[in-house]
Formats: sequence, C-alpha cells, structure tokens
Amino acid sequence: MNDPGNLAVALRITIIYAILGSLWIAFSDNLLITIFNPDTIPEYALLQTYKGWFFILLTSAVLILLIMRNSKKLDKSEKLRHQSENRYRAIFENTGTAIALIGKDYTISLVNEKFCALSGLTKVDIEGKKKWIDFLDKDDLTKMMEYHRLQKKNNYKTGTNEEFRLIDTRSQTHHVLVAIAPVSGADQSIISILDITKMKDMESKYLRAQRMESIGTLSGGLAHDLNNILSPVILSIESLQNSVKSEYEKRLLRIADQSARRGIDLVSQMLSFTRGVLKEHITLQPRYVIKEVIQIVHASFPKSIHINSNIQKNLWAIAGNVTQMHQAMLNICINARDAMPEGGELSVIAENYVIGLDNEKKHPGIKHGSYVVITIVDTGCGIQDDIKDKLFSPFFTTKEEGKGTGLGLPTVSHILANHNGYVNFTSTYGHGSTFRLYFPAVKIKNEKSDEYMKTFPSGNKQLLLVIDDEATVSEMLYEILTSYNYEVLIARDGAEGLATYMKHKDKIDLVLTDSNMPFLEGDKLIESLTNVNPDVKIFLTSGSYPANRNPDNLRPPIVGYLQKPYTTNVLLTQIKDILTP
Repeated sequence: MNDPGNLAVALRITIIYAILGSLWIAFSDNLLITIFNPDTIPEYALLQTYKGWFFILLTSAVLILLIMRNSKKLDKSEKLRHQSENRYRAIFENTGTAIALIGKDYTISLVNEKFCALSGLTKVDIEGKKKWIDFLDKDDLTKMMEYHRLQKKNNYKTGTNEEFRLIDTRSQTHHVLVAIAPVSGADQSIISILDITKMKDMESKYLRAQRMESIGTLSGGLAHDLNNILSPVILSIESLQNSVKSEYEKRLLRIADQSARRGIDLVSQMLSFTRGVLKEHITLQPRYVIKEVIQIVHASFPKSIHINSNIQKNLWAIAGNVTQMHQAMLNICINARDAMPEGGELSVIAENYVIGLDNEKKHPGIKHGSYVVITIVDTGCGIQDDIKDKLFSPFFTTKEEGKGTGLGLPTVSHILANHNGYVNFTSTYGHGSTFRLYFPAVKIKNEKSDEYMKTFPSGNKQLLLVIDDEATVSEMLYEILTSYNYEVLIARDGAEGLATYMKHKDKIDLVLTDSNMPFLEGDKLIESLTNVNPDVKIFLTSGSYPANRNPDNLRPPIVGYLQKPYTTNVLLTQIKDILTP
C-alpha cells in the first residue's frame, strides 16, 4: 500500500510545477517582446532558447528545494512511523498475554509468540491457515459464537472477559480468559487471551484444602463420640474376662474385644488422613493381613472376577498398622473391581524384595533397603495417560457422580507414607493396571508376647471424682473403680463437677475428668478447680485428639492424661502411680 504522506508530497510538487509552467508560458513571450524588438534583433530566436533553458534551471532549482524540504519531513515522518510500529510490535509481543488478529471468518492473520507457545504451533503454521475456533474446546464453540455476537451488538463497549477452554497440539486443556475488540479502520478483530490454568489449579487445590479442613473438623467430632461409645465397651469386656470360666464365653469376649479395637483403629485412621494424627505401628506378619483381605475380596466381589494369590513363604515382618494395611489393599482392590465390570482376573502377590545398587535404576525415588512388596494386578480397562499424574490427588475421580469420592488412592499414598513406604503403578489403557506397595521390612526379636494381665492394681479407699457427660462411661468407671477398692463420686458436667468438688474438696484425692465438658469445659474447669484448691490433682481424658495435650509434658494441676478409649489396666496403673507417694 502507498504511503499517504508520499502521495501528498508528490501532489504538492506537481501542482507547484504546473503553476510555474503556466505562468512562464503566459508571460515570458510578452516580456521578451516588450524588452526586445524581434525585428531589430537577429538573435531573438536564440533568446527564445535561452528562455527555455532558464525556465528549466529555475524550475529545477525550485523542485530541488521543495524535494529537499519535504524529504526532511518525510524522513521525520518515516522515523516516527517506524518508532510507532516498533512500539506497537513490542507491546504486541511482550504484553504477557496471547494475542491474535482475526478476520470476519475467524481466520487468524497475525499472532504473537505467546499465542504460539500456548497453542504449540509456529507462526508459519497459524497465520493465514488456522481459524481461532480451531483451538477451542468443542463444548465451548457455541458459547464463543454467542460471545462474539454480543460483543459486536454492543459495539465492543462492554469490556467483559469470558472464560473458555483452549486445546493445544498436545491435546492439553488450558483455561483462558478471552477479550475481543475491533481494529479501527479494518474489518478485523483483535483477541487477547490470558492463560489462567495455574490459577484454576491453585483455586482447585484451595477448595480441596477447605474440604479437607471441613472433613477434619467433622472427623474430630465423630472421633470424640465414637471413642466415648467404645470406651465402656472395652472396659466392660476387660472386666468380664476375669469373671467368665467357659472357653466359649472367653472366645466370644475375645471376638468382641477385637471388633471394638478394630473400631478404635478405624477412628484413628480417619483422623490420620484428615488431620495428620498418626497411629502407632506394631511389628506384624503381613501374611495374615493379606490373607484377611483376600478372604474379604472373595466373599464380596462378583463371581465373574477370578482372584489369584501368591504369597511367598517366610515373608518378612514389617512395622505397621493392621487397619491401615487393610484399607490400602482394599482401596486398590475395589478400584480393580470397578475397572472390570464384565469380569476379569485379580491377582495379589506378596514377596520379599531387596533394592540395592544393582537394581536401583529400576526403582527411581525408592531408598535402598529390604521391603515386603505387595503387588495387585487386574485385567481391567487400564488408566489413560493424561490422568496418570492426577491419580493420587484428593477428590480426583473418574467414576460417575455419587460413585466415587476421589479419596481412595490418596488414602493409599498417605498410608504408605505413614509406613515410610512407597506406592507406584504401571498401566496401559485397555490392558489393566499393576499397583505395588513397598513396606519396609524389620527384624523380629525372639520375645514372648505378654499375656493378658488378670490382676490389676487396686486402690486404698481413695476418693475419686469422675466428671464425664457420657453416662455409659461414668457408670462403667464407677463399676471398675469401686471394684478395685476406690470410692467414687460422679458428676455429669463441668458445673456439677465443680460444685461436687467444692463440697468434698478436703476428701477428694484425684479428679478424673473429660477435657470436653458441657457448661464448664476444659481449661475453664481446670482453672476453677485450681482456684478452689491450688493443690488439686487432675487426671484428664479425651475422646478427641487435642493438639495441645502432650502426655510427656504435663504441668500441675494436670498429673495424667489418657486418650479414650483406654484399657482397664492402663487406667488403674496410672491412677495407682499418681496416688502412690
């Protein structure tokens, strides 16, 4: 396209040249005749020639002056034009957002490098060859057309951004904010695109953290209630174990005791995942845990799923928690079941395995050492490549709404981390999956297990004040403590407990209270009891898991702390130790 500035200069010079030529033609001959008589001067014809040369020299000088003058203006104009073009090019390329210039049919005529990086294509591949809508998620096309229509209808005065999904050449989805504006004097529009994918990911993680915090708060309340429910069950079973005689009754009590303790472990596991409360590990033989899980799977999975197991003899021991191991294996087995709706094979393999210098490259990220490796293999649908890195993210699920929480595999990962172990997997879409759980092996000391204590430490008629709002707990404590030679006063809440203590403060040897009481709770109750008697001895219990209570760092008037549910032996032993001078 010709520069309008150059055309104007050329037109101006042409007009000046035409005017000068016209004036010269009109007046030069008459001027010569007036000055010189053609009849008396034989060289008149030569004068006519000189006149023409003079005109040429004069007009040439004028044209040269005009050209020089306008050339300076043109140079300045050209320089300003280049500066403006470079400035806008710098803005276009370095604005921090992806920009594209599109026509009426959405064909892209110009893009910046940011757009190329976002789309995964070069300018050569895009400009004049691709349409803007080629990069959009198919589900957003109608939304984009409507956005263009509304922006055009409102003469692009709304200035609103709209969120869309852009698909790059790697089939990755980017969440983007799009703004569109017309180009003045051209039948084109400019599109500005801001990639907010990381922002959306951070928002998603923040919302997940909030959900986890809410679940943690809820789990703390559930743990408190469940522990209060289980406490009298455990205490009752232990009291009955010393009185029953028949083997049948003893076996029933053992089953009830194991079930109640499994309930305690489940509460602890719930808090372990949501609030980071860790469960103590014991040295155990994983063979029996694995067999229990296989039995559960055999009994509950569809008959169309064939279950195979291969457990190595002389499997090493591990330091672990039975309930957590159960949950980790079952979560993976349940996922395998859901991946085989038409049936298939599920294999559970357990073996001793050593990772050393000779094979460390096969196990990136895993420390050298001895492990018990539990491998769970299914012949299901497998896992797609684009979601493999999301499997252990909380709340991510591929299952239909209402059929999955997205907490199964994150729980597995958390459990293995709690065991100082590792979990990894391999999968080919359409050809099943293989998960491997690495539990560090431990050496077993040849020690005989302690037998159940049949004789518990007794008191010496000391007076204890029991403050607990759970009637079953306080009643059970009354029965146990009075059976072991203690005198007991019962209070149902903090206010009643304080009133009872004020009435019998000179006789009460120890206050046994829950840390979470109605009317007058926790620290307020402790403060009030201390105001009545600075030498009061307080033994705290709790059905929740307070972060500010450390049994190894107690200060008067708190002389003891027990986490519910506790055993009769532990309770009586600690009370005996506290009251013994």
